[in-house]
This record gives sequence, structure tokens and C-alpha cells, in this order.
Amino acid sequence: MSSTSVSDLVKLFGPRAKLSRNVSSVNDESKEDWKIRFEKERENAIRAEADLSRRRSSGRFSSQIEQINQQHEAMDESNTTGVIFTAVDPVSHPASSTTSLEQADWESERDGLYQLLRNKDAEINELHQLVEKLKKQTMEQEETIGAVWELALNQSTSS
Repeated sequence: MSSTSVSDLVKLFGPRAKLSRNVSSVNDESKEDWKIRFEKERENAIRAEADLSRRRSSGRFSSQIEQINQQHEAMDESNTTGVIFTAVDPVSHPASSTTSLEQADWESERDGLYQLLRNKDAEINELHQLVEKLKKQTMEQEETIGAVWELALNQSTSS
């Protein structure tokens, strides 16, 4: 999958953490945009609940999946959101709406996004190194200018 080790990721975390800043931004989305997004999410939730109740009533769920659901429900009783997530493998489940082709597309897209992320991390690291190099050069120039001023002051006072 990826040749990046955990230690490599930890090494990249330092420069990224140093470069991150807390920045506020203006919300450009209008009330209508939020309403449309909310309606879509609500429709998706209604569809998922209807599909779940249809599958439960048709007896398609195996006893093992029902046990997992019951365990999640027991664990989530203390959760204030009340959302229950179950882990069902879409390829092995016969009533799955995703095909192996779609899953392969998603995996290839995910791999592409991870590659893009690695490229951006490398770019951030290079820029961080460039900034550090420029800071070092600036410090050296300031020291040189300070030494020249000190030398000029010493010569003007001695003459």
C-alpha cells in the first residue's frame, strides 16, 4: 500500500506542526446552501433507515451482524448523538449496493489522494527547509551588519 513508515510520518509532523497557524475564515456558504446540504443528508438518512428496516424485515441480516449491532447499541447508549456505526464488508454482504468495481475505483481514488497528500507534505517540508535556510542567512547578514557598525563606531571613536 504505502512505503511510508510511522517514523517517517512522525518526522514530517514537526515541520507541519510548526507551520500551522490558527486562522479564522469567513463562511462563504449561504443559508440556502446549508439548507440544501441538510436536505440531502436528511434524505440519505431516511433512505438508509428505510433500507435497514427493509433488510431487517426480510431477514437478510445474519445473527452475527445482529449481535454486532446489539453490542454497538449497548456501547452507544451513553453516547449523546445516538449514532450507531456497524462494520459490514460491502463486498462479502450479498445485499450490498456497491460493486467490486466501485470499490476498486474508490481504492484507486483513495490511493491517488494519499499520493497527493504525500506530495503536498514533501512540498511543505521543502518550503520549511527553505524558510529555515533563509532565516539562517538573514541572521548571518544581521551579524555581519552589526559587526560592520561596531567596527565603524570603534574607528570613529579612535580617530
